[in-house]
Amino acid sequence: MGSIPVSGLLAGVQSDLDILNVQDFGAVGDGTTDDSGAIQDALDAAVVGQTVCLPPGSYKVNAGLTMTKNGVKLCGGGGEGAKLIAGTAGLNTVTLTGRRQRLERLQFQSPFVSTSASANITLDGAGEAFLHDIVSQGGFYGLRSIGGTYDSVFDKLNLLDTYGGAHFYVQGGSGNYIRRCKLDQMWPAGCPVNANLKGAWAASTVYATGDVVISNGYYLQCTSGGTSGTVAPGAQVYGIDITDGTVTWRTANNANSYAFLVESDSFYQSLQDCDMTGAFRAGFAVKNSHAGTAPQKIIMERVEIGEAVVYGGELTAGAGFHATNCTVSKLVQSPSNGLYFNGFTGDVIVQNCLLYPGYTGIQISSGRNTIIGGNVIAACTNKAVSVAAGVSHFIVAGNNLGSSATWGANGTAVAVANGASDYYNIVNNVVNGNSVGGIVDGGTGTNKTVSGNV
Repeated sequence: MGSIPVSGLLAGVQSDLDILNVQDFGAVGDGTTDDSGAIQDALDAAVVGQTVCLPPGSYKVNAGLTMTKNGVKLCGGGGEGAKLIAGTAGLNTVTLTGRRQRLERLQFQSPFVSTSASANITLDGAGEAFLHDIVSQGGFYGLRSIGGTYDSVFDKLNLLDTYGGAHFYVQGGSGNYIRRCKLDQMWPAGCPVNANLKGAWAASTVYATGDVVISNGYYLQCTSGGTSGTVAPGAQVYGIDITDGTVTWRTANNANSYAFLVESDSFYQSLQDCDMTGAFRAGFAVKNSHAGTAPQKIIMERVEIGEAVVYGGELTAGAGFHATNCTVSKLVQSPSNGLYFNGFTGDVIVQNCLLYPGYTGIQISSGRNTIIGGNVIAACTNKAVSVAAGVSHFIVAGNNLGSSATWGANGTAVAVANGASDYYNIVNNVVNGNSVGGIVDGGTGTNKTVSGNV
């Protein structure tokens, strides 16, 4: 089979000589034949500036593909692109290790409950990569950026239905620029409320539609009520019914999963215009589980977070966080926290954001040099801003922390716990309309200003 005409695939972008068609290397694209060898041969044959093209179709791969050549693009042809289907569980479907590599117009599918730390897309030490118009379904991770990957752009990605720690996982490296991405995980029976959270699965128990249990490490949501059986059910592929006595469940997510997880030795992650809605422990998390250098500098602009169970954002290690024009809404559990800083060392700015998570808006349990300014925080039955004892060097200024006609009132606007907090300003906030009180200042320090709050 000869080279596919440019007019049919990549018109106006490259000449025929710049395109390697995987079907010329023996790929079939029927969803059944193992095409991994043929696609790998095409990737190995490509040189700088060439595109390895997958004509429209479904390409099964039983072995992981590796892109080692610098400046090579792997691209789906036609308007809908092409699909890569993992043929085995735990497969790293495509791994990028070079510089200036590109993935475009591709769909990835891993139709297994993945329990090993694999990913549909892995960047391992890659640099200046560009990923655009990608859909990834399944895998332990949807996308994994590791090994010192740097200065890479991720644009218009849709990652969903993972079974492990995160849709988008980062450990090590610097300079990931993530924009216009959907990192969602929808609840099978609609977003639950706190009363639906039933904790660990129990035998011979009545469950109603919408209830959520944790069983074998996964959130399962009831789609048809009844009485459970005697053996704890395990996760199934998303969308498949799980029969348990007379109850029907569906997998909602791993119970310790995040839309976006930043781990040890990671520096500068920038997210713009992204959506992290659904059945996660938290929309995003910043951690240092590998005892390396704690992450630094996470920037979020116009990011939407909602329907997570415990936190909008869980920041337990690191320094440097800046959120602007973001929204955190409708968390499931009570208690819960829109933004939770506990172990984070500080240098935080949260400004011009809208938070109505349901219990506590922002919990500051650690760090210094924190600025909370120009936000609207409502519908927090506990506190809009809660500061733990001893936390110092912070500013809460110019926020609307009273009530909302749409989402409801806060309990208390700002509460500083009794203790040695010092060097802070709580000024010029609107606190009228709270159901419990305005400002509760338990800090014993003398270097502070609490004024102008009305």
